Amino acid sequence: MPASAAKFGDDLAKAYGIVWEDDLFAPPGEDSRTTTNVEGFFAAQQEWLQNNLPERGTLLPVNDYGQGQLPKKAERVYSKPGKTDLVGHYIDVRTGAVETVAYRLPETKKAGKPAGSGKAATGAAGGGGTDDDAMPTAGTRPEVTQKGVAMIGDLRTDALHQALADTPIEDETLLGLLILAFGSDNVSVDSGSDLRGDDRQAICRTITEGGVLTADLDLLRRAARRMLIGVLSCRENRSQSGPFARIAGEAIGASLRLPNMGFSSPACRK
Repeated sequence: MPASAAKFGDDLAKAYGIVWEDDLFAPPGEDSRTTTNVEGFFAAQQEWLQNNLPERGTLLPVNDYGQGQLPKKAERVYSKPGKTDLVGHYIDVRTGAVETVAYRLPETKKAGKPAGSGKAATGAAGGGGTDDDAMPTAGTRPEVTQKGVAMIGDLRTDALHQALADTPIEDETLLGLLILAFGSDNVSVDSGSDLRGDDRQAICRTITEGGVLTADLDLLRRAARRMLIGVLSCRENRSQSGPFARIAGEAIGASLRLPNMGFSSPACRK
């Protein structure tokens, strides 16, 4: 997400763990900073928006197209907003920018005169509504639509792939990432040791306590061994890993642990 779209300052950026990265090849004079912390960006942007709504400003949810969704019966105002018009604010899920749209609500009918009284009944006494009854209020962060979630997922995937392709990664971190990859939901393994998907995810949880990849190399080694045992197989069934399993075995001296197969068994001699 681009820093140029951010309304929040350094305090909220720090609070949500946002780290800006500079594009060294960007044209001079432009704010080319970006962050891959998409969720933190939206949370900080939303908090700033809730704390800085102007008078008669409202928060709007977004629709499936990423546009602000007006209240029912609201009429959009394309000219300069009047004194009684409202200005809805929302965050564009594609760009992260704060967008606004002016609109007005239909006038509410005033309560009629109560029987036997010459004075008009007030909204409280006569049960009539007021403009404030229909006015949206600044509440919690609007839920992201399914399309918005998909867009964020695409952005995260692209950022992840770019970082994996060209960011320097320490060996222990790379080992941890490979373990996490085998425990991912989109990976299916026919294990030669009956290690199931839940078991692989349990291994991943041992190295991600608190939602952070551990730097404990011994713990990473143990997790890697358990994961590899569950994945590599030379069995002649559907768990067969192919020639790479044999290459892996030769690399760590597994052939030295094979039983002596230079003679036939008694059953074969019969």
